[in-house]
Amino acid sequence: AVGWKWGLKDKYGLVIKIMNDSYKTGQLPGKAGALPAYLRKTLAFSYGYGTDFVNELLKNANDDWTAIDKAFAEMPLSTEQILHPKKYYGAEKDWPRDVTIKDVDKIADGWKRLATNVHGEFVLGLLLDEYRAGSKNDRKKAREGWGGDRYYAYEKGANVCSIWYTNWDSKDDAVEFFDIAIKLMENKYKDVTPEKGDTKATFAFKGGKTVIERKDADVLILDNVDDALAGKGADTFGAATKTELKKIDRLKMVYHCPKHAEEK
Repeated sequence: AVGWKWGLKDKYGLVIKIMNDSYKTGQLPGKAGALPAYLRKTLAFSYGYGTDFVNELLKNANDDWTAIDKAFAEMPLSTEQILHPKKYYGAEKDWPRDVTIKDVDKIADGWKRLATNVHGEFVLGLLLDEYRAGSKNDRKKAREGWGGDRYYAYEKGANVCSIWYTNWDSKDDAVEFFDIAIKLMENKYKDVTPEKGDTKATFAFKGGKTVIERKDADVLILDNVDDALAGKGADTFGAATKTELKKIDRLKMVYHCPKHAEEK
C-alpha cells in the first residue's frame, strides 16, 4: 500500500482495487497455478485482503498513517477481522475465541496426532468452496458467524481423521453452519446417505464414520473416525474451553553474536 499509494497518486484507488481483486482469485503464474486452492489462496490472502484491510484503516482514519502503526502494535487477531475491518476498529470489536480441548489425545486414544491449528473464517470459506457446499451466497453467509475454532488431525495406519470444534457468535449461526456442514460432507462422501436429526448427522461408510453434532452455539465435526472416536462427542464437548482472545504478544528474537557477546 505504501509503495503503490506513493507511486500512483490519485490513480491509487482504481488500480489497487483491480490488483487486489486479482490476488483474491488465487491465480498464480506457472506451476504455482496448479497448486491446491488452499495453498494459493492463503498465500495471496495477505496481498489482496490484507491490502484491503490497510486501505479501510486509512479511510477510517482520513489517511492518517498512525492508524497503520497502531495496527502493528495492536494486531488483528483473526482472518475474520481482516475480512471485516469494522470488527477490528469498530466500536464493538469482534474478538475471536481461542478454542482448546483438554486431554484431546486421550479422547483420540489409539490415534497419533499429526497437527493442530485454527482454520478461521477465511479457510473455513475455502473448505466450503472446495466441496461446493450450498450456493455461493449460502457459503458466504454461513462462515460469517464464526467465533472461533480448532482442529486436531490424527493418523492410525493409513487412515487420517480429524476432530474439528467450531464456536459461533449465536445459536442461529451454529444452526446455519451445521446445515451447510452436512452439505459439505454429502459432497465429500457422495455415495453415503447420512442419518440426520436436528442436532446430529452421521455418515457411515466402509472403514469409518463422520459425525456432525451441534450443541447450543458449538458444532463438532469428527471426520473419518473409527467407531470408538465416533462415540466421543459428549466427551469432546465436555472438554472444550472457549476463551476470548483480545491481545497477543509479538515474538521478539534477539541475535547474540557467539564471538562478541555484547553485540545484539
